[in-house]
Amino acid sequence: MGLLNPDKKGLLLLGSAFLLVLHVIPFLFLTGYVVPQGDDYCYLELIKELGVLGTAEFKYFNWTGRFSSTLVTSFVLESYMEYSRTGMIAAAFLIQSLFYTSIFVLLSQVLHRAALLHRVLVFAAIVICVLHGFQSPVEAFYWITSVVMFTVPISFVLLVAAAVVRHHRVGKLWLHLAIALPLVLYISMSNELAVILMAAFLGGSFAYKRVALSQWSGIELVLLAALLGVSMFMFLAPGNGVRMASHGVGENSASLIPLVFGALVHSVKVFFNWCSTTPILPFLVALVLLGKSQPRKWLHIVPLFALPFLLLALCEVIGFYALRGVPPGRFQNIAAIAFFVPLVLSVAFYFNQVSSALNSREFVAIVICLIVPLAMVKNTDRFVGNLGQAYTAVFDSKASRHLDIYEARMAQIESGEAHVIHLDEAPLELLMYSDLSSTYNYVVTCYSTFYGTEARAKEDKVPVQE
Repeated sequence: MGLLNPDKKGLLLLGSAFLLVLHVIPFLFLTGYVVPQGDDYCYLELIKELGVLGTAEFKYFNWTGRFSSTLVTSFVLESYMEYSRTGMIAAAFLIQSLFYTSIFVLLSQVLHRAALLHRVLVFAAIVICVLHGFQSPVEAFYWITSVVMFTVPISFVLLVAAAVVRHHRVGKLWLHLAIALPLVLYISMSNELAVILMAAFLGGSFAYKRVALSQWSGIELVLLAALLGVSMFMFLAPGNGVRMASHGVGENSASLIPLVFGALVHSVKVFFNWCSTTPILPFLVALVLLGKSQPRKWLHIVPLFALPFLLLALCEVIGFYALRGVPPGRFQNIAAIAFFVPLVLSVAFYFNQVSSALNSREFVAIVICLIVPLAMVKNTDRFVGNLGQAYTAVFDSKASRHLDIYEARMAQIESGEAHVIHLDEAPLELLMYSDLSSTYNYVVTCYSTFYGTEARAKEDKVPVQE
């Protein structure tokens, strides 16, 4: 078979870029339909009464120690009170863009010698697998409280990792500390899962450099000390006890071992589910075909390929412990990021040179691998998966309908036409998180208080009072 010529390499590059854009565009587009939901209304109720700083302080002492996240959440949601949805839309778009950017920055440092084709393919593989693997896109991109609480910190974790990797390559300790330290301080009081993942990376990076390469590295120690020191203010916050008690944590300490076992079993289930619902396997095949393996000691290789599975198990264990059962979508979203990013980067790093001897048969195999993600979107007569839902929302007017319902409610409130607002109609799960199954849901209470009207959920409808 003949060797792959530059034109075919260009086709692979264009194909990878096209596939990436095809996945990212609808999710970015749907940020234009962001509306307040879930805990957003409880934040808005507090902001209305206490202001931004007062809300962050109240949350710290009465609900959660995640001070940096609650402060940013309050700031974003305050813009809703001033400028309607404009500030929320801008924040959702920028945070989603930050997430994609953080992935690209990290892979650019890990694969700094790789050809453009290799980096674009790796970028496409990570982003596409993560988007397919998200259990709850709304909690990743469209519910502001969750977006700020989870997507922002994990993006900062990736950027800190990129700074550490670059420091090992080019030195300049003070420059990279100046970049990484502010991000680490933010992470320290953002959320517990991000802190633990950041600590795992910094500790693992230090141990790897010391054991495998016999080198001492100070940047990890400085960042780890700052992370653990400041995060104590989050872990020891008075409000954490209230939140954890509401989840039943501490009521039955004897159940810890079964919880850990259940988390590990669930990790295995999640992994095999991702093998069938995401294109991770074809992407890994494409990377292997495209690259050449490099001779490395087993001590260098084992940590690379063990890391994604360890991080997946860690995320599940933390989620099971914190919530005494299968964690919600936002935890599973972080687990997807913690798994796919290091897995794809590990394979790409091991097969880190685009082969100059790629033949036409291998070219066809790679093309087939790139087609698989598109084939996974369509199932008989309907679109499936997160990407399918995103395109359905865009082209079947479900996103517009979602916004119409919100605007109709706002019009009712502003005109005073109805004393009771029914919150039962939510046509698009991709954009709406709230479970409004009962009028006694705390979200319904916050909604009523913020807008100064009575709100009812679907199972508690009453005639509109005149």
